[in-house]
Amino acid sequence: MSSIEDTFLQAKLEFDLYLVKVKIIKPTCKLEYGGISINPANPGEVIEVPRIVADILLKDGYCELTQPEITLDALNKIVFAEEKTKELKKLDPYFYQKTKWLLSLMEKGYVKSSEHDIKRYKQLLTDLEERRLRKILALIPLKEVPQVIDRLTVEERTFYDKLVKMVNQWRTNLMNDGELNGQ
Repeated sequence: MSSIEDTFLQAKLEFDLYLVKVKIIKPTCKLEYGGISINPANPGEVIEVPRIVADILLKDGYCELTQPEITLDALNKIVFAEEKTKELKKLDPYFYQKTKWLLSLMEKGYVKSSEHDIKRYKQLLTDLEERRLRKILALIPLKEVPQVIDRLTVEERTFYDKLVKMVNQWRTNLMNDGELNGQ
């Protein structure tokens, strides 16, 4: 990955294939989408489909999300846990992808939620991002790779790696009598 944007795109593409459970509410025929085959399903059946297929089924009214992974209550608990400790708490590598997707579904009305819930969800996400950013920045001066590195999401790990590289370049330049890149 050459840039943060590349990492975000890669995470999004991987998340497109992430399996989610949906409950069928209208009968479906056999579906083919980009090499993915979904067998016919009847109302009441719970099936697992790639997230990108779930988007289409939700939009067309064929299904509903069974249970979002990161509900408002779950997000509240995650933020609370992150507040209580100085160390980073472990998050799912695709945490931000999952929360962005759920927020999008809430805003489009595919997941029942009030305007208050949507605002609260956004606020909790912002709080969590800010807390984790401060903790990640605190790791940068360390010479060794911290033990908490496996607790970072895909996006956070890329950010951390880029910052460490920049700080190391800055340190190198400081030690070279002001000459850039040791020249």
